[in-house]
Amino acid sequence: MPARPESIGSLTRVVHELTRRLAQTHPLTVVSTRLPGDTDEEHRDGIHHVRVPAGIDRRLLVSYFRWRNRLGRRLGIVERPYPGTRVYLYSYARRVARRLARAAPDLVHLHNVTQMIPPLRRALPGTRIVLHMHCQWLVEMPRAAIAARIAEADLVLGVSTHIVRQIEDAFPAIAPRCRVLHNGVSLEAFPPRERVAHERREALDALRARLGVRGPVVLYVGRLSSEKGVHLLLEAFGRVRHVRPETTCVIVGPDWGPLRKVADPRRDPLSREIAGLDEGYMDRLRRLAAPHGARVLFAGALPNGELPLYHALADVLVAPSLLESFGIPPLEASASGLPVVVSATGGLVDTVVPERTGLVVPPRDAGAVADAVLALLADPARARALGRAGRERVAAAFTWDRIAATLLGYYDDLLSVPRAA
Repeated sequence: MPARPESIGSLTRVVHELTRRLAQTHPLTVVSTRLPGDTDEEHRDGIHHVRVPAGIDRRLLVSYFRWRNRLGRRLGIVERPYPGTRVYLYSYARRVARRLARAAPDLVHLHNVTQMIPPLRRALPGTRIVLHMHCQWLVEMPRAAIAARIAEADLVLGVSTHIVRQIEDAFPAIAPRCRVLHNGVSLEAFPPRERVAHERREALDALRARLGVRGPVVLYVGRLSSEKGVHLLLEAFGRVRHVRPETTCVIVGPDWGPLRKVADPRRDPLSREIAGLDEGYMDRLRRLAAPHGARVLFAGALPNGELPLYHALADVLVAPSLLESFGIPPLEASASGLPVVVSATGGLVDTVVPERTGLVVPPRDAGAVADAVLALLADPARARALGRAGRERVAAAFTWDRIAATLLGYYDDLLSVPRAA
């Protein structure tokens, strides 16, 4: 996977933060897709970068499956998204395997893509293979094909307890090889919101004036897609404004369109619910926001460096997700000392301690979201205490240094014993 800090992708950020720490003590190579303008190889920040051409199969196959699934929806045929097929990254995986066979590494760490495992295992029979899952793909793809691939992995990491339990339940044979490895947060990138308000007072005043904020602020950060539950926040916000009419809701994030799920929505109730919400989702959000006029603001996508200013502006961050593998925005808000309200969904359960670092509400319950927000707005002392405890927990358990140390411990355990055939 690429490790370029200028990219805003969350997975790219994870790879960048981990590799730059691992490279301080271990020789490390990052293999990624070669993009236009890239060199084949380079050394940067102590890391050897190798870039492999993806080949033409990706462009052709993505186009084929897109049209195949459009036709399939009309004819009632089960969709076959490209990431769920055997041909996903077919030629790229084999190019990478041939390249790594010459280097014979002790360990290869993959992110999300099980299709890479078979060619790597054939090319590297003695190498430890680590599969790192940041999403729910393993339980959404054809079960038999996934079982055969991950049987060849020496270690399977999940970004949250939720993801690991899904994998263990679906594939009990590999349960002893599964571990949790959370994402992390930089405390330097997200300083305490009080410090930001003091040191960037003019910028904060300018932001407040530009947004027209004159009272409490409810903040959302993340992509604007149905599985994130933004519609629930706007439904809750109507109830909040009934009690606190001066409140503003600021929604930060890009419109990414429908969630690209691999599961068949006709078999998966949650996928079916999300698919039903996907159609015209942004139009639905605008309709829900319209009665509030300027009190609901869609700020669009922001550079990560601007988020601390929005944390300083806000009184509470809300993450009412229906589906969440981990949930970085609430963790970043906690690092800033901003209290959070999250749904009891997926990886959010790992990152927020109920009543200690934030408030946790039942999923799909706009009324509970409204009650939690109003409770924090009515009790600033409690809100500050939750925010302080949130930052303390991030410092204790979720810094990138700590996450990297945990990963190195997994590597050491793996390499300390001979690999079983």
